[in-house]
Amino acid sequence: MTSKPPGPLTVEKNTQRSQVVGAILSYHRVGDAGYDPWGMRVTPELFAEQMSVLAEIGKPTPLAAFARLGQREFPSRLSIAVTFDDGYVDNAEFGLPILQRYDIPATVFVSTGYTGKPYFWWEALEQIFLRPRTLPPRLAFEHGGKDYSWLLGEAAEYTWEQYAADSRACKWRGLPGTRVRLYFEVYDALWDIPHQSRLRVVGDIISWAGLGDGAFSDARPMTADELIRLGSDERITIGGHSVDHLPLDQASSAVQKMEICGGQSFLETLLGRRVDSFAYPHGKYTPETIRLLRDRGFVVACSTLQTAVKGDADPMLMPRLVIKNWDRDEFKLRLSKWIAA
Repeated sequence: MTSKPPGPLTVEKNTQRSQVVGAILSYHRVGDAGYDPWGMRVTPELFAEQMSVLAEIGKPTPLAAFARLGQREFPSRLSIAVTFDDGYVDNAEFGLPILQRYDIPATVFVSTGYTGKPYFWWEALEQIFLRPRTLPPRLAFEHGGKDYSWLLGEAAEYTWEQYAADSRACKWRGLPGTRVRLYFEVYDALWDIPHQSRLRVVGDIISWAGLGDGAFSDARPMTADELIRLGSDERITIGGHSVDHLPLDQASSAVQKMEICGGQSFLETLLGRRVDSFAYPHGKYTPETIRLLRDRGFVVACSTLQTAVKGDADPMLMPRLVIKNWDRDEFKLRLSKWIAA
């Protein structure tokens, strides 16, 4: 049994600049939890419970307010911003109605290279390997003169019983010979392949599994029209998340520029408004990344550093708190502890 969460937290105006002034919450998906190896999904029911808490803990605030921390007086109540990464359709389908119900602003960071595509490559892998189905006995592909091959053995069959057990509890990365371990091994192999080649290989794996694009409809990116409709809500800000969701610390200056500028230009043209917020894919960046963002007029950028926001935070390196599939009391307790630290 958890202890009773505290009530609203306040801060004194104009005190130490290193004090906590708020928190930025990091979400990806609002959908069925199921077996979720990366902890990226919050169910609509629990997302609604979490949103119901925000006004009790602090003041729901647009992300842009955090870019102005050094230019204004600290608020008397802690500011809390909601953000989503990648651009999943369920952000609009399930997340937006809940944000509207509680009148909460949010920023959705979009990887534009996936807009209108039938799947994100990592979600396709999850749907193939971590959902109940029978797969062919051997998987093999080649890239750059290197052969990749797996004999699935007992892992060729993944039953609803196994899926349910893994949904409840599963050793990280799975045990040898299991479907979960196979998923992570294939994911790791694909991670080391350049992006465009990786997309081609994922397409081949989808065909090998006997699936069509429709198999990924519940985890797909938004279409351009869906993105326009989402962005038309006054509560929603659309931000950049690069084009292809690459780790920018491993990319050349030219590639970084293409990823940042290409994504920004796409969104500004599509939405007809300025895009000046950004989230670093995988939390990766270099000083060059930050310089490019500033040159393009970005005023706030979010990292994956998991702390609350202090008054002296760098607006180009804003920390965020990753939110899991917690019920109301657990969410309130964890958030209260974070921002009271």
